[in-house]
Amino acid sequence: MHLVPTQAEVMELLRQTGGLRKGHFEYPNGLHTDEYLQVALTMRHYQSAKILSVGLSRLIRAHADLRAIIPELSIVTPATGGPPGGLRCV
Repeated sequence: MHLVPTQAEVMELLRQTGGLRKGHFEYPNGLHTDEYLQVALTMRHYQSAKILSVGLSRLIRAHADLRAIIPELSIVTPATGGPPGGLRCV
């Protein structure tokens, strides 16, 4: 894996750790989907959390506009929470 993982590598990591869920899910607004992203399941593994956090940090540092609005000392990590209500597994 590279310092910044590719989209395919991130998707594979999510699949391997159970963060990319397959099934039949229903959003609170009634829409349906067959895939659901549950990042918390991936982030519970130290190595996975490290790969995603470092990759995200490097992507942000590579964009001058983003870098300019973030304080010099920042901790960057993918959010593991979500809005209350979430999805229902149908």
